[in-house]
Amino acid sequence: MNRHKEITHSNTVKPVPTDLRRVMAEGAGRVVNWAKPRAWCGWWMRHHLGVANPAGNRARWWAGYGRPAHGPHVGAIVVWRHHVGKITGRTKDGRWIVKSGNDGHRVRERPRSVAGTIAFRWPA
Repeated sequence: MNRHKEITHSNTVKPVPTDLRRVMAEGAGRVVNWAKPRAWCGWWMRHHLGVANPAGNRARWWAGYGRPAHGPHVGAIVVWRHHVGKITGRTKDGRWIVKSGNDGHRVRERPRSVAGTIAFRWPA
């Protein structure tokens, strides 16, 4: 059984490993870059939700992802101009708890103000 499909480019034929074919399919024909960028909140969200599109590395991209949430809700994605996270709860005093990557250079879950947000989205 052949575990590799072959791609023809110019006059050369090269086998493509099965795992690379899967990644190429997820990226709609382009190889997906899973390397962590310097500003990585969007990258973390991609991994958290299993999104292959590398455009999701940019926080602002998430403002168009999924469907509108029409305000903050537990389970919704919250998008600021330069940051993205997921609302995981609410404190007794009414603040929203957000889990996000690159918050203090690590993944953190903490109460955050949702002032200045540009979008609330339900994941696809």
